[in-house]
Amino acid sequence: MRWSLQDAKNGFSALVEAARRDGPQTVTKRGLPAVVVVAADEFDRLRRLDARPRESFVEFLLAGPKSDAGLVPSGPNSGGPNPSGPGRSGGAGSGPSDAGRDSGDR
Repeated sequence: MRWSLQDAKNGFSALVEAARRDGPQTVTKRGLPAVVVVAADEFDRLRRLDARPRESFVEFLLAGPKSDAGLVPSGPNSGGPNPSGPGRSGGAGSGPSDAGRDSGDR
């Protein structure tokens, strides 16, 4: 439920009871949410959740599926399909402007 700041001041006991009975209560200031009043047991529960140890991103990735079935390597050094097209390496010095040049022309 939303309470204006003035209503929250005037009915603080009712605000506290509503938070305990119905869950978090939003107090607004100039029509915008300013604070949320929550019951102490809910606040404690949220703090315990926040205090849990979290796994690192690396641990998260390492905990993922281990199978590489269905994955096809790609790129010039992988032995898989070459996105540059057949018979082309796609690397520097392999373009049409380099055709017919030898190392002595540079």
